[in-house]
Amino acid sequence: MNLPAIYKLSIAELETRVLSGLKGFIEIGMLLIELKRRGEYIASHGTWEAYCEDIFKMTRQRGQQLITAVVVSTIVDVQNEGQARVLAGLPAAVMVKVMDRAKSHGDVTALALQEALVELVNEEEDAAGELAPGPIKPDWTPGDRLEAMKGHCRHILKSNDQTINLSHQIDAEARLLLATLERAESK
Repeated sequence: MNLPAIYKLSIAELETRVLSGLKGFIEIGMLLIELKRRGEYIASHGTWEAYCEDIFKMTRQRGQQLITAVVVSTIVDVQNEGQARVLAGLPAAVMVKVMDRAKSHGDVTALALQEALVELVNEEEDAAGELAPGPIKPDWTPGDRLEAMKGHCRHILKSNDQTINLSHQIDAEARLLLATLERAESK
């Protein structure tokens, strides 16, 4: 289902599709973006968090993960949510570099993306002659490794005077995506 078709669905239809859980993560994220954009949840629940928990039995963070996956998918071709999570929060140019690096090594899995990110971070640090906040240890869990790698990327960006408020960036990119799709629908 494309976004213009989603615009025509009622709130109840949007909620039913999200609850079905049978759609792909991209479509669920698109449905959530539309529900959030319409803002009708405010009258009944007050906050997006209360709405997600009451209607979908998911946390606000889980809903945001699905929305973020849509944003990531507009920048690079992700095949699953695991790939999107690895790339979430990174600047668009870094997402593209990480994806290209992972593709050059073969299968693109979430782990391959993590490894490509580590390689790029290490290369950037070598080029900048700076040390990151700390080494990534091989015995860390994948989640710990991913958070450390994102921290390394933020450190590099900060050292280059390119500090980014990632949450605002994701919201801005989602708004841009919606505006672009609305323009395409009106043509």
